[in-house]
Amino acid sequence: MPLLTTKPKDIVDDPTFAKFLQEECAKRHPCTILLEICHKLNLTDPTYEFLNNLNSQNDFECRCKLVDLKCFGIGVGKNKKLAKADAAQRTIEMIAHIPDVQSIIMSLMMASSLQQGVLRSSP
Repeated sequence: MPLLTTKPKDIVDDPTFAKFLQEECAKRHPCTILLEICHKLNLTDPTYEFLNNLNSQNDFECRCKLVDLKCFGIGVGKNKKLAKADAAQRTIEMIAHIPDVQSIIMSLMMASSLQQGVLRSSP
């Protein structure tokens, strides 16, 4: 399946994307969201590597690599768990420019809004 196809309107430029990603990452761990995106695209699972941090403000740095897409995101945090989550979220933001990824994110956004609508209408 080709990942680079004709580019629709870029979802990353839509302010609802940032809001959705923030809300979704509050409900589900960003690593889980990234893994779901990778599985839906038949990509190799992301790998995480903790780096030696030279920055004294943050205790940990983590690199999240997507080998199939030849890209990585670096996250920082006061502990390894926060650094890993930040790396995954930054990687999602980075790959969100790819049309096939945009389709998956849009389906996640629609499913989330449908679920919220069902929850609001429940007695």
